[in-house]
Amino acid sequence: MDNELLIREFIGKDADRFLGPKDITTTTQEDIVISGEAPKVTKKQDTTVNPTAGVLGWAFGPVWFFYRKSYLIGFGFLFLSVLIGILTPEAVSDTHAIPMLMGLLYAFSANKLYLWDVRRKVKKIVEKNQYLSQEELIEKIRKKGGTSVVAVIIYAIMLILYIAFIILLFILMIAAASYSS
Repeated sequence: MDNELLIREFIGKDADRFLGPKDITTTTQEDIVISGEAPKVTKKQDTTVNPTAGVLGWAFGPVWFFYRKSYLIGFGFLFLSVLIGILTPEAVSDTHAIPMLMGLLYAFSANKLYLWDVRRKVKKIVEKNQYLSQEELIEKIRKKGGTSVVAVIIYAIMLILYIAFIILLFILMIAAASYSS
C-alpha cells in the first residue's frame, strides 16, 4: 500500500497543507472537451513555515501539537518551556523575548516535527496491523490521526490550573511577607 496515501489518511483533510497537493487528474467531461486532456495539479506548497503554530506557540505554548495529536512533541516543548522558565525566570518575566523565540521555534519546526511524528505513528500502526485489510487499516489510521479538540480543551484546563497555581503562590508570598513584617 502507498505510504503517502496512509500518511494523508492519518493527517486528514489538511494533508495538502503539510505534504503539498498530490498529482490529481480530474476527468470531468467539461475539462476533457475544453482542453482535450485532464489537467494535473503539480504545484507544491511551501511547507517549511507554519505561522499558525508560531502564533499559538508564542501565546499559549505547544497547544498546536496537542491539537494535531502529537503529544510526545507537545510535552517535549512544554518541558522545554518550563525548563527555560526555571533556569531564566528574569528573562521570562522581564521581557517577552523567550516566548517570542519559542513562537519562532514552533513556526519553523512544527511542520517538520509533525510529519516526523506522523510517519513514525503510521509505520507503527502498519507494523502492528499487518493482518488487516486495506480498508480496515485505513480506518484505523484515520481514527488514530486527524485532530483533537478534546486535547486542546484538556491543555487549556491544564494551562488555567497552572496560571491559577502561580497566582496562588504569588498571593501566598505576599501574605507571608506582610505577616513577617
